[in-house]
Amino acid sequence: ELLVRHGISGLAIVDSEGKMQAALSAKDLRLVLRSGNVASLALPAIDYLRSAPSSPSPTVPPSVSLYHLFDRFVASGSHRLFVAETGGKLIGVVSLKDALALVIGSVHLELGSASRPGESA
Repeated sequence: ELLVRHGISGLAIVDSEGKMQAALSAKDLRLVLRSGNVASLALPAIDYLRSAPSSPSPTVPPSVSLYHLFDRFVASGSHRLFVAETGGKLIGVVSLKDALALVIGSVHLELGSASRPGESA
């Protein structure tokens, strides 16, 4: 319900201290529906995720450079990275789309401020 209501494809499950325990994505839900195990949708999300085969949710520190951010996207095969402090407290999420928009926006600004061939500065 949260995924649909907020127009997102994934969310983090955190404990009472804000530490990330797992992530739930639209892909996870599609796998449940394909498996026919619809009864598992009645479980609390954390219980379902603990029983489901999955890999750890990829995280990055808040100080991650863009270079290492893209490296982590490639290494994890994920289009979403959760930002967590050293103690594990979740403080945000960054999508591949967000990171690409940042880079493309920067390139656009740089190109927009440079003179184009045939134009005077």
